[in-house]
Amino acid sequence: MGCIREEIMALVKVRRKYQLTLPREVRKNIRIGEKVEVLCIGDEIMIRKRVRKTRVEDLWGLGRELWRTVDAVEYIDSLRSEWEPREPSK
Repeated sequence: MGCIREEIMALVKVRRKYQLTLPREVRKNIRIGEKVEVLCIGDEIMIRKRVRKTRVEDLWGLGRELWRTVDAVEYIDSLRSEWEPREPSK
């Protein structure tokens, strides 16, 4: 179970060009300077902090199942064995 915290409720109006202005208390509470996500679910809009901080972290674990049966050290060694040897520098 998570901790219980005080929720801030606010009325936000949609302006002529479909722009929203969040009240100062809401911006302070969610630290709007940080990255946030705006989720539209049905007729509800939810603003939440991003859990991940970078796009690289979004890729974490992608393709993991492709490497389950492969020994990484053996694979790298096989690639290196295909390289042509360097000429010695003088």
